[in-house]
Amino acid sequence: MRRFSPVASRVAFSLAGAWAAYLLLIAATGWLCHRREPVPSLGNSGANVAAIPASPDGSFRFAVLGDPEERPYVFTGLMRQAAAAGATFAIIPGDLVDVPAEADFAYFAREFDGLGEAKLPTFSAIGNHDLVENDPSLFRRWLGPEWFSFVHGRVLFLFVDNNDASNDPRCVEFVRSELAAHEGAFDRSVLVMHRNTIDCVVRGRPVHAADRGEWIAEAFGETPPAAVLTAHYHGYLRADDERTLWISTGGAGGDLQAPGERFHMVLVDVKPDALVAEEVPLDGTVSLMGDAEHMLAVSGWRDVYGSPVRTAASIALLAALALAARWAGARARFVPPA
Repeated sequence: MRRFSPVASRVAFSLAGAWAAYLLLIAATGWLCHRREPVPSLGNSGANVAAIPASPDGSFRFAVLGDPEERPYVFTGLMRQAAAAGATFAIIPGDLVDVPAEADFAYFAREFDGLGEAKLPTFSAIGNHDLVENDPSLFRRWLGPEWFSFVHGRVLFLFVDNNDASNDPRCVEFVRSELAAHEGAFDRSVLVMHRNTIDCVVRGRPVHAADRGEWIAEAFGETPPAAVLTAHYHGYLRADDERTLWISTGGAGGDLQAPGERFHMVLVDVKPDALVAEEVPLDGTVSLMGDAEHMLAVSGWRDVYGSPVRTAASIALLAALALAARWAGARARFVPPA
């Protein structure tokens, strides 16, 4: 006679098989979707500056794409639009990744590298999501120095880390030193950083952000920047005054933070007498398949394989399920009657 049904054995085997298949899927997706080295066209380097096409008359167009974070495929879609619209390079005001892990930077680099001919020279400020407990080492490995500047078309671009208010004195010092070092080589300057300097409403909650830019007047003195480009707020904000264009653009992939916001980039036209900026929406929609691939290739890979503890836990779970299946199978065998 059979005292126990084999159902328990089948359930245990099925659970073990499903978990093993999940781990294999993550491993395969991670292997296919990750790269191990930085992309030459992505990052703050002199070689990348040299790759920007020359602008003899001082007129050029560049794109600003903030907060790619959860949806790198939105960023790449916008980058293709930027290249088609004649942008010669791109700027990211921080938060390339949602979680500052090797897998996340590697996945973003892989997506960027897949742009092919639409791969514009791209520079980036460092965002709060790009820091590992205030450590920029991972950002530096994939993107280069977070304190960076270059001159193109007689415009000085300055990248600073304003994620913590304690960095304000260093921001002042860096800006002053770069303005002095490039004196005579530029007519206007553009400041790029992550934290927004325009008051906003995030998911119904007012956020006072203007004080994050109080140090700017001290740093630039009587010659304020022609533009201040930030992100952090996942949407679009703009404030113009007589001398400076203030833009916050965080719509290149992160979860939008207010009704009416849309995925977008900003195209900036630099002309001899002005800077003209335009919000350009994503030509397309979000993709469930894109979200699923990102989850598997980044989140799953990071959570299961990025931590020795989680790896050990996964192996232990598989072992426990296999033992349970074996025990259930043994109990379900024929046994002689008492």
